[in-house]
Amino acid sequence: MNINQMAPKHCKSALVFFTTVSLLLSLTTPSLAQSTTASVLGVASDPNGATVSAATITIRNVQTNVARSVTTDGEGRFFIGELAPGEYELTAEHQGFRKELRQGIVLTVGREAVVNFSLQVGAVTDQVIVTGDAPMVNTTSSEISALVNERTIKELPLNGRDLFQLATLQIGVVNAGSLTSDPLNSGTGSVKMSINGGRITFNNFLLDGATVNEVQNTTPGSVAGGFTGVDAVQEFQLLTNNYSAEFGGAGGGIINIVSKSGGNQLHGTAFEFARNSVFDARNFFDQESVPPFSRNQFGG
Repeated sequence: MNINQMAPKHCKSALVFFTTVSLLLSLTTPSLAQSTTASVLGVASDPNGATVSAATITIRNVQTNVARSVTTDGEGRFFIGELAPGEYELTAEHQGFRKELRQGIVLTVGREAVVNFSLQVGAVTDQVIVTGDAPMVNTTSSEISALVNERTIKELPLNGRDLFQLATLQIGVVNAGSLTSDPLNSGTGSVKMSINGGRITFNNFLLDGATVNEVQNTTPGSVAGGFTGVDAVQEFQLLTNNYSAEFGGAGGGIINIVSKSGGNQLHGTAFEFARNSVFDARNFFDQESVPPFSRNQFGG
């Protein structure tokens, strides 16, 4: 008798269910890792423009000193993926050529930096040092995106320290929270952004690769409007169109947030933000003087 005929139907159904779930989990795991990282790719060539195969390419994170190495393929190409955002150094070396060191390569979330090496003939003990970032023009994908970097987050004035106010500075992004009176769509956060005319519930907010949309699927945040301290966020990427399939589950935009990571040196922040009527100008309705107002925010 066939074994399949002996097995109960519910057992076979359960087997099919768990097999399907396992396959789906194996397919989705890499996409979560890719959404918060960056990558470097390029070509190694000699002075005549011929590609150099089997060259050793080493990348080192300046903050953590973590290094990885790959070798170029038969066409002189290399690719290093899943790199945490931060500052890096790249080294290319091959027997018969001088070692070339590229410094100042700053990788941001979602960036694919193109770094090409032109190796000079000489002893491998000699070293050529090139300082400068990779070209910022995106030549590897057709996605439309913008980056809000760490300096912008720290230095621009934000009312209530609301991180998502910076998203409305990008093209195609509008704060539509004040335009709706529906309590189910008003949500809890402060900025309810419409991206390229989409609904405020069409966006997906990712923090270190995990979706953090609030219960109404709008901007995450508490009832007071705060999401997280801006000092905890390194940067965030705003994808508005043509983003890849790894960013599923949204018909509008993707707000991809990366939190700060540690390094080899002890570091931290402390701040005080002050708002005071002393610095305010009198408006049309202030007949005699500016109304008193004082607000101080401390943190670290």
